[in-house]
Amino acid sequence: MEKHRRILREISNGEFPDRVFDHDYAEIQVVRELFEANLIKGANFSDDSEIGFGYLSLTMEGRAMLDSLDQQAAPKKWYQQFSNRIAVLGVLVAILAIVATRWL
Repeated sequence: MEKHRRILREISNGEFPDRVFDHDYAEIQVVRELFEANLIKGANFSDDSEIGFGYLSLTMEGRAMLDSLDQQAAPKKWYQQFSNRIAVLGVLVAILAIVATRWL
């Protein structure tokens, strides 16, 4: 899904080429998937001998998908990860145990 996210981001930012064809763009199948899923719209230059697309832009569904992929790719804060919560809890219990044994 990283390729999908990158292509959607490039289209959104206007960094994607005006026209792409299978002989000069390695990830044309990803573009085709996005086009067929109605996540992007534009001109379809495909025929029997080659695959091509041009003048692509995001649809509303494409923008929603890009937002969803961005949220999934965003790093979580330390306190949102379960393993970190357990580690902090373990440290707190250890500190409480040390404090309790000192006072007894």
